[in-house]
Amino acid sequence: MSTPACAPCLDPAAIERFLAARRQAGLSETTLRRYRGDLELLCKFAAGRPLEAPLLEQWRAGMEAAGYSVRSVSARLMTANAYLAFCGRPDLRQALPAPPPRTLPVLTAAEYARLLAEAEAQPDARLPLLIRLFAEQGLLLRQLPALTVEAVAAGRLGAPGAAARDLPLRLQWSLLRYARARGVQSGPVFASRTGRGSIQTDVSAALRGLALRAGLPPEKVTPRSLHKLFTGGFQ
Repeated sequence: MSTPACAPCLDPAAIERFLAARRQAGLSETTLRRYRGDLELLCKFAAGRPLEAPLLEQWRAGMEAAGYSVRSVSARLMTANAYLAFCGRPDLRQALPAPPPRTLPVLTAAEYARLLAEAEAQPDARLPLLIRLFAEQGLLLRQLPALTVEAVAAGRLGAPGAAARDLPLRLQWSLLRYARARGVQSGPVFASRTGRGSIQTDVSAALRGLALRAGLPPEKVTPRSLHKLFTGGFQ
């Protein structure tokens, strides 16, 4: 039966050996300075004790209790994990904390009304149509190519693999009028402004510009945040 490997210790000499090996592996001096700072903190916490699982868990819990961000805790744990792997004890590596769920900003009813009014005042006739499609009809940005003149003429809104819904009559007429004004007789109603590049990128940029003109945070005026109004309502 093999004897379990001892838990490694951490002292200034061990830190220098680790950093020398990482430098030889081609890591940048910026990364090496971060490694040094992280390991010096761990060394101070360990105070000569071996880096066993309970001690590492205490170090992690102490950082979390002190209010360190998830990003900071993760960065320091990654440094410790790199050192443990260097010492031949990858089994002692700590799992990184899960990032907090991302909260998508949502417009208020008043902000949405302001945004729509600003869109209707712009020369770009796409904007109010896109906003209504995303926020009121639940269209996703990736589904724009499937919004064809033929589908709109049939009064149906949907995408391959998704259940189609009836288009409100007023919106249907507005979309058909928009397509006729631009000479679009078939295929996607919307195209990029230049006729080249991605319609998704073009629409996202147009919405950001509209948000600034309406005095709203750009992160609140994206296809995803507008779609959130359809699924979850206003704040």
